[in-house]
Amino acid sequence: MQQAPQNPYPGSYYGPPIPPQQANHRNRRRTIIRAFIAFWIAIGITVLILWLVYRPNKIKFSVENAYLTNFTLTTSPSYLDYDLYTTVSIRNPNKKIGVYYDRLEASAFYSGYRFGWIPLPTFYQGHKNTTMLFPSFDGRSIVTDSSVSDTFKNENATRFFNIDLWFNAKIRLKYGSWIKIKYTVRIRCDIRVPLVTNGNSNNAGFQWTQCDVDY
Repeated sequence: MQQAPQNPYPGSYYGPPIPPQQANHRNRRRTIIRAFIAFWIAIGITVLILWLVYRPNKIKFSVENAYLTNFTLTTSPSYLDYDLYTTVSIRNPNKKIGVYYDRLEASAFYSGYRFGWIPLPTFYQGHKNTTMLFPSFDGRSIVTDSSVSDTFKNENATRFFNIDLWFNAKIRLKYGSWIKIKYTVRIRCDIRVPLVTNGNSNNAGFQWTQCDVDY
């Protein structure tokens, strides 16, 4: 009985040859994936090094003083007449980071209802620096929410009004002389504001208030 010819290379398998173009395509794809992974690893290492070197801290907002010279709610129709004055401190606590305030605006809310809005100046704030701003709101606003009237009746008897002061900011943090990272920041200040009738706003009873800063 004739035996089948033996394979001179046991365990080996010879399939159809891989076309050179397909092999090159696979190699290019692997190279791109590796480069992409290496790029993001490098970015992560750079951010970590910057954080370790600069150790950034959040900017700090506080309301130093606030008072009302007019806060009147009329009915049929409902109008809120207001004159609100505030003194706001903005602090950059960082030793090696500057802050560009590219956009800054303030809004005033009463019982969840926004009655005032103003734009604030843009500026650059250096290291370990404090900037004072004096946002003021005056005018008349139509009130459509009945809950505002109920809150006003309760607080008008005390001559203190709970007002929410919001700041929206677009900032850039300057690391050294060349890297700038953009952030959108929201700041909320819950303040209890006295109504001043004797003209002496310094002794009106306002309490210094630290604001919440959210990047």
